[in-house]
Amino acid sequence: MSVLSPFDAFIEHNGFAILDGGLATELESLGHDLNHLLWSGKILKDYPESILKVHESYLKAGADCITTASYQLSFRGGSAAGLKREEVLLLLHDSIKIAQNARFRYMESEEFIKSLRPLPVIAGSIGPYGAFLADGSEYSGIYDISESDLLGFHKERFHIFNSSEVDLLLCETIPSIQEARILNYLISTKESKPACVSFSCRDGFNISDGTPIQVCADIFRENPNVIAIGVNCTFPRHVTSLINEIRKSNTQIPIMVYPNSGENYDPVLKGWSGESEIDEFVDMAVNWFETGAAILGGCCRTSPAHISAIRSKLLELNGSRN
Repeated sequence: MSVLSPFDAFIEHNGFAILDGGLATELESLGHDLNHLLWSGKILKDYPESILKVHESYLKAGADCITTASYQLSFRGGSAAGLKREEVLLLLHDSIKIAQNARFRYMESEEFIKSLRPLPVIAGSIGPYGAFLADGSEYSGIYDISESDLLGFHKERFHIFNSSEVDLLLCETIPSIQEARILNYLISTKESKPACVSFSCRDGFNISDGTPIQVCADIFRENPNVIAIGVNCTFPRHVTSLINEIRKSNTQIPIMVYPNSGENYDPVLKGWSGESEIDEFVDMAVNWFETGAAILGGCCRTSPAHISAIRSKLLELNGSRN
């Protein structure tokens, strides 16, 4: 029997659920420099009020789910950045508490009370091994690591989030089938919280290491704790094809998509180039929804403006009351 999904209430209410957008993008817009081994984790440590502010901005924009600022936080990554194990553990718990505080403050707002919306949920972000490497490996899936070491990397952090008060686990930007199998093993335990798995993809058919995404979806097809399968940190032009490929897996698990804005990222220079228009992104989001995605949002370089526009357009199309 599959676990109940925290997204069910939103899908039943509106026909879809809306995720948040790029956390780093908004932190940079607040003037923070994220060029650090811990990425947004450095801001979590030094400027937690900025994380709170970004969470609130996405809730006000219409996000049904906010994601903890823990993507690049790991015990190995913390050690490489000079943090003690206890400090990393505290930061992981802080990422959850800040998201909870943002939700509580939003719940008390007149805007939320009048909206009759279901209570927003919190996803615990579990980034890939490539995020720890901080060399762009989450976009290639090229890992020089054994399965036992990769399991060790994920296991302790996974259990911390699994025993926490987050509503669901979000294993995101998965670039390799090796890592997918490890995460499926962890998620398949009877004690696991509901979990979403999301892949970074090189094109409209394959994840970053070249494995067909249909094969990856098949890995999770019989896992009762997996409540969504999808893609993120991927060019939006590939998403419609990827949705169709996931559907070929014959799984009834809802599909989630939250791609990048469409700009190009250079992992060497650690910068973005190109342009992206919100209206174009929203038009594509409508197509993703009509193709079969039930849970939608944005990743790098997307903002609360993207999330608000997606929600408004889908509500208009669906004729929802909110």
